Amino acid sequence: MKKENWCSIIAVLLIGAIIYLLMDFKKSIQPFSNMQTELQNKLSDTDSGLNNDIDEIQTLLNTNVPLIDDSEIKNIHLDDLNKQFVEYGGELNKYNLKNPIIDELKKTVDELSNIATKKKLRKKISKKYQGIKSENNGLELKLDEIDNNKYLVRMNGGCLSINDKDYDVYKCNPKDNNQIFKLNHIFNEYSYANQATHQNYAEDKHLVKYPFVVVKSNKNNNCISNIHNNIRVLPCDMLKSQRWNTLDNEVCH
Repeated sequence: MKKENWCSIIAVLLIGAIIYLLMDFKKSIQPFSNMQTELQNKLSDTDSGLNNDIDEIQTLLNTNVPLIDDSEIKNIHLDDLNKQFVEYGGELNKYNLKNPIIDELKKTVDELSNIATKKKLRKKISKKYQGIKSENNGLELKLDEIDNNKYLVRMNGGCLSINDKDYDVYKCNPKDNNQIFKLNHIFNEYSYANQATHQNYAEDKHLVKYPFVVVKSNKNNNCISNIHNNIRVLPCDMLKSQRWNTLDNEVCH
């Protein structure tokens, strides 16, 4: 066969191959063309398209959300503040320096701690409690409220009373100041140390569960202590025998 005939045959085969490849490429891109058309339709559909969803999201983003007054969140922040007062107060108490700046910092910590404590204290002292329960061994004592946060402590058929520097049980008399006791609510380590006679020792320090109360005499500011079921009135210290929980239900005595 002549060389010219071979060249013609090869040229025809190449042209046929190119035509086949072009047709196959068109088929391969057809699905993508369909997807592009479908996407454009969705974007242009004002009822259910993406444009509508985007508009709704934009509307939500531009809407002012009202703040919720959540008491639980407030309590969490207040507890955080209390922990900071404990931390800063403890650090400051390590240094017994006569420095006006340190004295002012201590005073500020005291004031902030008092503000935080009083917010809870107002709610606590407005309640009327029926009794107290010892954290030492669960002993319960009945309370009789005679005024706002002023109580008689009933026991052995009478009321606990201060007699000079001693104490005993006498016939209950709501007008006798010797028989009046107050509930001091303790919310954190810092406020606990402030009411103690000796601040350098706390019994079971890492096991103390806040809040609790110490019960102070209106006569001499000593605290009711439960030592092996023996009730005594002693100077207030950070002792387990002087930690009590309040009771809302009536206590038998």
